Amino acid sequence: MTDEPNNPPPTGGETSPPAGGDVAWYAKPELGLSDEAALFAKGHNFTDLNAALKYGAEAEAMARSRNVIEKPDPANLSGWKGWSELGWTEKVEDYKVEPSKELKNFNADPTLLDGFKKLAHEHRVPLSAANGIYNGVAQMMSQRIADAEAQARTEQEAAAKAASEALRSEWGSSYDTNLELAKRAARGVGLSEAASTALEKALAGPDGKGGSVELLKLFHGLGKRMGEAPLVGDGAEGGRSAMTPGEARLERLALEKDPEFIKVLNNPRDPLHADYTAKRQRLIKLEAGNAG
Repeated sequence: MTDEPNNPPPTGGETSPPAGGDVAWYAKPELGLSDEAALFAKGHNFTDLNAALKYGAEAEAMARSRNVIEKPDPANLSGWKGWSELGWTEKVEDYKVEPSKELKNFNADPTLLDGFKKLAHEHRVPLSAANGIYNGVAQMMSQRIADAEAQARTEQEAAAKAASEALRSEWGSSYDTNLELAKRAARGVGLSEAASTALEKALAGPDGKGGSVELLKLFHGLGKRMGEAPLVGDGAEGGRSAMTPGEARLERLALEKDPEFIKVLNNPRDPLHADYTAKRQRLIKLEAGNAG
């Protein structure tokens, strides 16, 4: 009578040869077992083929119940059978990598997304991991862009503030009158009402005390050099408002504080002397309330 196999089976070791010199069951030629299979049966001390098969069936059932996956071979990862268990799909069209709805300030580049998807699929990255990597990198890129834009705005604001302070220092006590002259010049160039209003706001700045330095200098210079008629006219010519006495006074004071204007005014030989003199006289009349 033979003994039943132990369960769990022994870890190995030699078994005694059958009594009477009989050949062990696993070594019988008619079974056709390989040397490896015969050694396995011998090492586990199976009494017969039935015991060995029972052991194998129980081991497979246990493996299936525990979702055991074959260990991957580092030298042949692409041939591993467990990729699908991790969310990888055989067909690339079923491999869905999508931008997260939680991403802020990020516009997905279809070409970049498609390229990432193909690479991730080719390298068998589990789908959940691929989505996590893509959205994580996208979030970092989005934050980097936002930080760069914020830094650029800060630098632009600092540069604008420095330029404005430099202009205030340059114009000194004439700053307000020069600002008003620039605003009047902007109103007098024949823009539409909406465009003129927008330009005047840009000149005034958010606090009303001066905006773009480049625009201020441009229209201040324009206001000094243009003839009086194109700027204001003595009436409502061309849709432009007539200059008030207060505006005339501000412009006259600004001109009289301008060294270049005074230089031309005091030089009868200068080609602009007559125009500058006439302009000053018109301002004096308007300031006095006489538009005639």
